[in-house]
Amino acid sequence: MLKVDEFESAFRSSIKETYQHQDIKIESVLLVTDLEAEATAKLLNQVKGFCQSLKQAENIAWNTAKHNDFKSAQDLLEIINHSTMDLIVTYRNLHSETWRYPYSLGEHLDVMLQKTKIPVLVIPHPKAGYGRDNALDNCHSVVVITDHMVNDHHLVQYGLALLDKPGRLYLSHIEDQVNFDRVMEAISKIPTIDTDDARHKLSQQLLKEPAEYIQSVKFALDKLKRSVEVIPMVSFGHQMRDYLKHIDEKQVDLLVLNTKDGDQLAMHGLAYPLAVEVRQIPLLML
Repeated sequence: MLKVDEFESAFRSSIKETYQHQDIKIESVLLVTDLEAEATAKLLNQVKGFCQSLKQAENIAWNTAKHNDFKSAQDLLEIINHSTMDLIVTYRNLHSETWRYPYSLGEHLDVMLQKTKIPVLVIPHPKAGYGRDNALDNCHSVVVITDHMVNDHHLVQYGLALLDKPGRLYLSHIEDQVNFDRVMEAISKIPTIDTDDARHKLSQQLLKEPAEYIQSVKFALDKLKRSVEVIPMVSFGHQMRDYLKHIDEKQVDLLVLNTKDGDQLAMHGLAYPLAVEVRQIPLLML
């Protein structure tokens, strides 16, 4: 006969978080640059080419804030706060020469990401030359990354909103191997726990939950007859190194990740280091 705690564990393990689909409507876009009007118009055409999926929206409004429209981060916030935008498109190091040194985002982008609730599509800097040759040609391949794949519906939904169909949607969840080993080292010092059994079952459970959630994404999109190939990437590893490896090997067109953290003012988890490192392709930061 099952003990109470065994019954509770069996019951909880049967509860699965499943993907809940909702279409994201993007009807107004703001392109923020520090360029003159002609260069801004040229870049806007490139952005429209990248965001082919948005052409399905009727009467989509494309707006720009360019060189002389703002200087300080506060100026830019006032423009954003007095508008109703669904998406902001910009690049790192606005009104600065620090784009020459790939170590920061710049004060304008930093403030935008933390002070507004509007998703920000960060594209390669038009002058820097570090963008992939076809970085803004199309968006047929999207990777969504999170340290907690389960219940991150909005990440998947926004990734789908910008994904050209047919397309590939990579859903990536990497459990930190170093942290796991540290926990297992502590467990190994508790004589009443079978360490090998705990390692096996805990590692299985940590990967099972995101894998099942990703399967529910595939099921939901198949049911809706979306032309999207859902590809899971769930494993243990070194998060930063492995995410960068996936992005390079899969030649993805867009990276989608969480930016805000309700428990702190600083950016969420790996968002900042990834935003600094991944400069060759666009990033959608939520």
